[in-house]
Order: sequence, then structure tokens, then C-alpha cells
Amino acid sequence: MLLGKNAQKALVGYNPVYDRILLTRFKSFVGYLVVIQIYAPQQDIDFFYSLLQSTVNEQKDSAFTIVMGDFNAKVEAN
Repeated sequence: MLLGKNAQKALVGYNPVYDRILLTRFKSFVGYLVVIQIYAPQQDIDFFYSLLQSTVNEQKDSAFTIVMGDFNAKVEAN
């Protein structure tokens, strides 16, 4: 995740929850902003989405939670 100077100052911490899920927490004017960056796998999808859901559910103290990334990661040969 690339951050500008203001975002770097606001960064409270980060947690690589899984090799395809990164949770970052920022201090904002209205509380905490949580950004969860994901890259969905092609295998173990049920485990991945279960882990993502529990990660989102744990963010009760944040003012805003944003989940972003590639939810349909697929590589195909032509």
C-alpha cells in the first residue's frame, strides 16, 4: 500500500491478516478509518471469505471501514 505524507502521519498501524488480506488503521477527524486491502484467491475461497468477514466484523470501534481490492482474481491463458 502506497501512502502520501498525510496518510503516513495518520497511520496508526497495520496488520497482515493473511497473505491476501492487509488491514490498515488510520486516525481521522471522526475516529478511526480502517482500510482492508484484499486480493481474492482462486482456491480456498470459502476460507478466504470467512476470514475476511471475521476481519470486517472485528472493526466495531472504527468510524468507517473500507474493503477494497480484487475480489475476482483470475488468471487465464488465451
